[in-house]
Amino acid sequence: MSKTEIEVRGPLTKEKFDQVEQFLLSNGAFQHKSKRLSVCYTILRPEDKEVKSDLDIRARITDGDPELVIKVGKWRGSDIRKEVAVQVKRGEFANLIAVCATLGYMEAIVSESLTSVYQYQEVEFSLVNKSDHSYFFEAEVLVESYADKEKVQQTIQNLCHQLGLSLFTDEQFFDYIKVLNKEVNVHFDGSRDGESFFKDKYSF
Repeated sequence: MSKTEIEVRGPLTKEKFDQVEQFLLSNGAFQHKSKRLSVCYTILRPEDKEVKSDLDIRARITDGDPELVIKVGKWRGSDIRKEVAVQVKRGEFANLIAVCATLGYMEAIVSESLTSVYQYQEVEFSLVNKSDHSYFFEAEVLVESYADKEKVQQTIQNLCHQLGLSLFTDEQFFDYIKVLNKEVNVHFDGSRDGESFFKDKYSF
C-alpha cells in the first residue's frame, strides 16, 4: 500500500552533524544506521533549475537488501510525495537494474551514503553522511492519504527550527545535488557501462 512521504531537508556542517546526533541520542530514540547505494533515474542536469519529472524511480540497496522505490510528486528541498516500495531477495539487485532498463531507464546517478536514523517527537530524523564529502539531514513523516499534509509539513518545519536546523530552499537543494553529482556521485549509463557495472564496481 502506498504512503505519502512528507519530508524536509537541510545542510549540516560536520560540527553541527555531531551536535545534532548527540542531541538525538540523548533525547530521541535511535533506530538504525544504514549503508545505502541508490541508483536514481531522475537526473538533475547542470542546466536544470529543478527536476522536471514528477516520477522518481530508484533502485537501491540498503545493508544488502535491494528494493525498487517509486515516488510521485515534485522533488525539492521540502516535498510531499507518494511512495511505493517493492523489496526483492538479496542477490537480485542486478534484476532491478534490468527491469529499469527494460522500461527505458538507462541513465542514472549513483550515490552512496551512510545514514543514522532517529525518532524524535513522532518525526524520523535521518543524518546523512555523503562519503565524508558533506552532510545533511532529512526529517520525515509517513501519513495516510486523508491526512492534512500541509499541516504536517509545517509541524516538521517548526520542529526543525526549534532544534536550530536550517532548511534548504529549493534552489539551495538543487545546487547541492549538482555539487554532489559533480564531485561525489557516479553517472551510470547502461548502454555504455554494461550489465556487469554494479557487480564489478560495488559487488552487487
